[in-house]
Amino acid sequence: MMALLTFGAIFVFLGGRLAWLQLGQGPALAAAARAQQDHQLQIVPARGKILDRSGDVLAEDQMAESLYALPPDVTDAPAEAAVVAQITGLPEAGIQQALSSKAPWAWVAHRLPQSQYRALLAKNLPGLFFQQEAQRVYPAGDLAASVLGFTGSGLKGLDGVEYYFNKQLAGTPGTVTEAVDAYGNPMPAAPLQYTPPKNGLTVQLTLDSQLEYLAESMLATTVANRQAKWGLALAMDPRTGAILVMANAPGFNPNSWQAVPSSAWRNRIVEDAVQPGSIFKPIIVSAALSAGIANPNTRYPDPTGHITIQGATIYNYNYIGLGLPTLTQGLEFSDNVVFSQVAMDVGASRLFTYFDRFGLNAPTGVDLPGEASSLLPPQSSVYPLQLATMGFGQTLAVTPLQLLTAESAIANGGVLMWPHIAKALLAPDGRVVTTVRPRAERRVISAATAQTVIQMMVAVVQKGLGQTAQIAGYQVAGKTGTAQVPSPKGGFLPNSYLVSFVGIAPANNPRLAVLVMVDEPHGANVFGSTIAGPIVAAILAQGLHALGVPPNPAILGPTSTSSATGD
Repeated sequence: MMALLTFGAIFVFLGGRLAWLQLGQGPALAAAARAQQDHQLQIVPARGKILDRSGDVLAEDQMAESLYALPPDVTDAPAEAAVVAQITGLPEAGIQQALSSKAPWAWVAHRLPQSQYRALLAKNLPGLFFQQEAQRVYPAGDLAASVLGFTGSGLKGLDGVEYYFNKQLAGTPGTVTEAVDAYGNPMPAAPLQYTPPKNGLTVQLTLDSQLEYLAESMLATTVANRQAKWGLALAMDPRTGAILVMANAPGFNPNSWQAVPSSAWRNRIVEDAVQPGSIFKPIIVSAALSAGIANPNTRYPDPTGHITIQGATIYNYNYIGLGLPTLTQGLEFSDNVVFSQVAMDVGASRLFTYFDRFGLNAPTGVDLPGEASSLLPPQSSVYPLQLATMGFGQTLAVTPLQLLTAESAIANGGVLMWPHIAKALLAPDGRVVTTVRPRAERRVISAATAQTVIQMMVAVVQKGLGQTAQIAGYQVAGKTGTAQVPSPKGGFLPNSYLVSFVGIAPANNPRLAVLVMVDEPHGANVFGSTIAGPIVAAILAQGLHALGVPPNPAILGPTSTSSATGD
């Protein structure tokens, strides 16, 4: 009887176990069995191109030959490894390990140069074969490299547009699935299952390649001749926020991005916050006029060229006072004494309100990675000296992109636009999938105030320190800047300046806004007017021509008597 009971208990247990396997674990075990019986090969889709605004190719895939081995077919792994190592320069030990692998196949070398491919092909080594793989290439070399970024393993975007739009550019892999037996051998009677890949979308940018080339060339020459640390240029259409130029110098070649330090990849226009200096003064003017604190003819005393606030002395760039200048004259000659008084008259509360409206307290949301935030002191703890120095763009830091976006709002009749680098997403056949629409963020100042500030900036270029930005056929509004460079130990570095210029044209109907900055240049006449102004003028002239903006023959270019320099 005991044996019968024991046998019955075992029978019940086995029956329950079988039911659990069939009902509870059946689906999972079936999937595992199918996985053991299937061999799946992934088909990599073609990565989408990156184009400029006119359709010129800035990044694309090119096919290259890669070397792989079928180890069971390799007859002499050490000898063949030595040959491959000699031709490719790769470590011999690693190659031999791949050739001796117990796996049915193994990669040996990816994306070989044509010379190496031809040399290996001629050797006809047993067990070694070639497979085409895509590699990312940048036909224009270092053009717009910090904007485009680059790709890494598997053509995955690692920086810039390549990273930000990686999902759209990468596409969706396809698969080929075949049934195999327990030993991994294909089962001839089983049909192949094919899922085609979906190739990536093309990203068309708002960048103008020719304008970008001009900006990068002029920046590179200036940085080299002036022994500066770096330079940047940014140009956008103030009506739409479309970015036409985003240039950094020194640059790098994204075809060999691993060969340079990571600091060379940096897009300072988006990723760095800097003290803007006097090119910030149009923002202060906008706040003062909008708040009813002043008008273009309001006068401010400056008899000595300096002012003392809380025991600290603020000087004009040339240590010369203007007497009793108007606000317009203070802007024309970048008078720090005047703008210290203007900022204190506006007050911290109202000033920070306009900082918010101009978008200077938050990232712009540009369609690029790594955007930095501005650095503003807490409004509640701003003391008079800080407020005074904010009047000429110090004691705060903003990104160059934030700054030009804000100044473009003045050019756009007081409406702040979202800055963007993408123009459209295109299907592989060129069909437009998505068009990037301009987006107005908000009205910052009234149209009347914006027009008044623009005319005051016109006076800077016609009569003041910004005469180096004059161009024939177009009336230019602008502002110079020469900011002291902060020291890591506090205070400022002696004789070190970040020079800059912002230019807008045509002043009566702005189509292009340009910002140029050069960090710590050396030599004589280290001012925004002398170093950055001519670059702005060149970009404006070529840019307006590219946009089809006709010149006005009555407007003359710079004359030999235009000798005002400074700030």
